[in-house]
Amino acid sequence: MPPFEKYQAVKKAYAAGANKENAQAMGKYMRNLFPFYGLKTATRRELSKPFLKGVTKEEIAWELVDLCFKDDYREMQYFALDYLKKVQKQLTFKDLPKIKQLAETKSWWDSVDRLVKLAGQIFIKDEENKEKTAALMLAWTQDPDFWVRRTAIEFQLGLKEATDPELLGK
Repeated sequence: MPPFEKYQAVKKAYAAGANKENAQAMGKYMRNLFPFYGLKTATRRELSKPFLKGVTKEEIAWELVDLCFKDDYREMQYFALDYLKKVQKQLTFKDLPKIKQLAETKSWWDSVDRLVKLAGQIFIKDEENKEKTAALMLAWTQDPDFWVRRTAIEFQLGLKEATDPELLGK
């Protein structure tokens, strides 16, 4: 399914499952920064299943991710992040500028903390560009955008033995 059609189909499915009471509570929890459909995680994941099936074998659809991040509803950004988690094995150093762009877009802890994990996976999986990734993360620590700095500082969280202590110290 082409990216725009998939985006529209996900949006339609989410709108059909909307829950106004949940939406108000979710919005309040997130300081009313974003409107919500009111889909709890389990419901959202169930609604997303048909749209995420088989994506691990596809080329990364950045157009779909961009459409979801431009959407007003927060669950659409969550869908994009779920999608990126599904295709994370395909992410490489060349995708880090897109990760940065997402960290700068509709930024808040709930989305950025998931981007942190994606950056960490790139660091450990793309061996060929490990030094470049480390250098870029160091550069991001000086970025004017708080959320980009947070991504750079925390990208090694959860990497356990793959953590680079020297880089962490810098």
